[in-house]
Amino acid sequence: MPITKLAPACTAGLPSSDPKCVIGVWTTAARPSVITRAFSASGAVSSTGSGSPIQVSRLGNPLVNEVVLPLALKDAFNTISPATDFPLFSATTGPLAGAGAILRTSILTPELANLIPVLYPAVSQKVATPRNDLLTVFLTGVPGVTRQVNSGTIPSEQLRLNVRIAPTAAVCAGNRMGVMAGDLAGFPNGRRLEDDVTDIAIRAVAGGYGPVLGGAPFNLPNFSPNNTLGDGVDKDDVTCLASFPYVGTPHAGYNRIHAAIYTSNLPAAFFKIGQTLVKRPLR
Repeated sequence: MPITKLAPACTAGLPSSDPKCVIGVWTTAARPSVITRAFSASGAVSSTGSGSPIQVSRLGNPLVNEVVLPLALKDAFNTISPATDFPLFSATTGPLAGAGAILRTSILTPELANLIPVLYPAVSQKVATPRNDLLTVFLTGVPGVTRQVNSGTIPSEQLRLNVRIAPTAAVCAGNRMGVMAGDLAGFPNGRRLEDDVTDIAIRAVAGGYGPVLGGAPFNLPNFSPNNTLGDGVDKDDVTCLASFPYVGTPHAGYNRIHAAIYTSNLPAAFFKIGQTLVKRPLR
């Protein structure tokens, strides 16, 4: 899609740090407001949707709803638009005051930050609260890279992309740590297939942004060993395709067994599919 269509205000000559060159993206899913299920005499079930569609899911940055937001706000987050985020965050009076207080607490004093030293005992240093760095990253973008705040925008949770920053590598060949490693074309500046969003998110919440974001002009927290945390999965298990859709060909579900099954302590049974004997845990 032409950049002139995505960000028409990002005219030639503007620097990459200009908010006009940053777009915000989010997706939603909706379903009919009424679902009618019918049961036949044979036990078959059919469903029919009717009524106006209602939003039931929302996604911008990965892991925000799953990790950052508390249980009390997950369903509500799935039903609102990004334009509602900052008014809700700022609400101190009125009907939204209670939800606003929960949202401020979940971002400025995230529960995961307190759990990380338990999960990773070597981590003893924690970022002082309130976590204004997380507020910046989630609601306005990384300054100079994906910052989207100007006179006409409202802070909101979105996946942002700076259209002025060109790709730095071929498909699936960029630095998996993206902006944290100095690869400004990577996550959270958009999201490439090779970007390790889980490791990036863990380090951000732990206050280990790395030497690039920890230095000027970003000056985000960079505690050690917080800046080395990760889930141990550092690459894709299949090779990316050289052309669209680029995502590697998935494993065939009938002739490949996930390694985790063999290490499971659950009772198992064997099923024969064709000539292949498949081991499956009993759940």
